[in-house]
Amino acid sequence: MIEFSDVDMIKYRRVFQSLFYLLQYNDREAICTRETNMLEWRKCKDFFKVNFENPDDDNLYRRMSEYNPFGPKDGEYKEYQKIHFIRSNVEEIDPEIVDEYSTAVGKLHRWLLTGIEIRIEDVRARRRKIMERRQEREEAIEREQERVERREGEV
Repeated sequence: MIEFSDVDMIKYRRVFQSLFYLLQYNDREAICTRETNMLEWRKCKDFFKVNFENPDDDNLYRRMSEYNPFGPKDGEYKEYQKIHFIRSNVEEIDPEIVDEYSTAVGKLHRWLLTGIEIRIEDVRARRRKIMERRQEREEAIEREQERVERREGEV
């Protein structure tokens, strides 16, 4: 992937764009043509370079390795950084066709799809837990009301 920094033209720009959005690596203005959602490769290709002199530098590879799809996410998300937008950006791209173009881009595409699906399933699971807890609480309140009514009736 480091070699992408030397390439002048690239196919499947939506894969790269979605990667940047998912990792919140840069804002739309920093990677897209002005006032559009079209990735401008000239602006992005330098993100694939690695500074070997300073390995603690915040770079794309570090963000990818530290990406955690689990748990609630803090912070402000712009509309294009939300998971459903990112998913719609890449889900129509056939992974096998991307693999024919480049194995590296294909693996990146699969990593994106897997990360997105895991994130969506995590959100769904947390929502189910919240709904279960809410239902348990309502049932407990109803049982308590019934107990209080029986007690008052007996007294």
